[in-house]
Amino acid sequence: MSNEDASLLTQSPYFQHINTNYAPTDTEVADIWAHLESHEAELLRLESLIEQLTLQRNRVRDYILPHRALISHPRRLPPEILEQIFIQCLPTGTRRSAMSALEAPLLLGRICSSWRSIAFGMPRLWTSLHIPLDFFAFSDTKETALMNWLERSFPLPLSISVIMTDVRTHASEHRRLLQNLFQSSARFASLRLMGIAAEEFARISEFSAPLLEHIEIAFSTPLPDISGPTLLSSSLLRTMKTSSIVIEASNPMKLVHTESVPWILDHTETSTWNHITHLTLVPSSNYGWQREDVSPRIAHRLISGCPNLRHLELPLEHRHWDAAAWAPTARLVTPLESLVIRDPPIAIPCFATLLQRLEMPQLRVLDLPSSSFVAAAHESAPDVFFDLARYSPLLSSLSLGIHDFASPSFLDAAFPLLSALTIRNYCIHNEDDAVVVAAFNALTPRLSGEPFAFADLSRLEIVGLISLEDPKLSDLIANHITCETNLRHLELIVHDHPPRAVANAVHTQYSSLDVMVQYKPFQRKYTAFDGMDARPAIERHGGGGHSQAYH
Repeated sequence: MSNEDASLLTQSPYFQHINTNYAPTDTEVADIWAHLESHEAELLRLESLIEQLTLQRNRVRDYILPHRALISHPRRLPPEILEQIFIQCLPTGTRRSAMSALEAPLLLGRICSSWRSIAFGMPRLWTSLHIPLDFFAFSDTKETALMNWLERSFPLPLSISVIMTDVRTHASEHRRLLQNLFQSSARFASLRLMGIAAEEFARISEFSAPLLEHIEIAFSTPLPDISGPTLLSSSLLRTMKTSSIVIEASNPMKLVHTESVPWILDHTETSTWNHITHLTLVPSSNYGWQREDVSPRIAHRLISGCPNLRHLELPLEHRHWDAAAWAPTARLVTPLESLVIRDPPIAIPCFATLLQRLEMPQLRVLDLPSSSFVAAAHESAPDVFFDLARYSPLLSSLSLGIHDFASPSFLDAAFPLLSALTIRNYCIHNEDDAVVVAAFNALTPRLSGEPFAFADLSRLEIVGLISLEDPKLSDLIANHITCETNLRHLELIVHDHPPRAVANAVHTQYSSLDVMVQYKPFQRKYTAFDGMDARPAIERHGGGGHSQAYH
């Protein structure tokens, strides 16, 4: 209350009773009503005046606002600037646009007719789309909107992701929608198919995609014995512009002919997929099927059938491989430049068996699972790194487990061009302390000037640093700086408490050495069967997962 309001109130003959519990008599009530008559009249006059002024204000405001709109900055922006702004509104990274009025590009068409005209006339805004087929099933309106979206993108290349979840209920509708969608396959530049059945992919695999550079396929059903090997030879993959292929399946080994197919008489026969340059095979049990990894023999056939293969990532089977059952052959010379062997850990002996039959003179990047030759007890393991150094002299980036790194086989082998090294250590038992100490001794240069095996190493990453005394880490950092080695980047990814040697440091610069520390604790994945004595067999074997929707 202002001072003026307070002074007016003090002039009331009943001021002493205001804001009290006093109840006026009938005579006083009548007197109060009489006292307020002049004030009520003044209030009505003021309210009428306010109403008139408000109308005048609104008239002036309504006159000003359209003129302000005429000179607003968005209206004056050239269309080419607006187009660049619109493009920045699109999803970034690998996420495709969603058909939602809450985000670009559809949202841009809901601002004004001018923006709508510009947005709908920009093919680049409509080249990306995520398509959950269940959302479009049994809806002519949504299907029409989908076709209109594709038409607006013409003639530019398309980046499409498709996911199928309710496959059994909507199988026929999915099939029809896929056929309509693939009428635009000639413009596909990037394609992701999630949850597709093998038989459904067979129906669309004969479409051509001359602009396609990358494709990801996650199968919801196992690959069949007979038609599986024809997948890589399909028209869809063979007509790709650049063949970067990712296949997720429970049995990726079915991509190559196996002895289990009775009508194949010559098991040494291989297909030729000279169009494939990048191939990634992802093992999957998401849909409840038993996982089957790739044997060394099948991997060899796959590599021999892809004479132009530059990058290969695959899961080698986890069973003990009987190398004697595979007769020795001449080494296959392959142009592979990057090779990634996925877990499980016991895949290393299988890799040793495969390596004995390969020669990779162009190999520069190799990623091996975190395992131990000693635990695998594989007789050919001691020679694997000597073979690798001999037949892959250009190797410059290597990832492997700490047991394999600390083994005499690796430390005695020579990799003169090795510049990036990743060492993984997931062991938490005390008996592994000696292995960790041996590994750090090998990675730490001596101040006495002794020859250092990793003098050309510029990047070192250690994952799962546990059971390590802090002085070892301090010595590694200090000695590299003092000896002025080529090491420029050291990254530590720890799953236990971070070492005190780099306490409270996330990114620290030591002279010429960058030290990065990331703390990534192990995260347990809970399931609906936690706390139960018995679980379904499919869950015990790693199945029972759920599919994921990718945008």
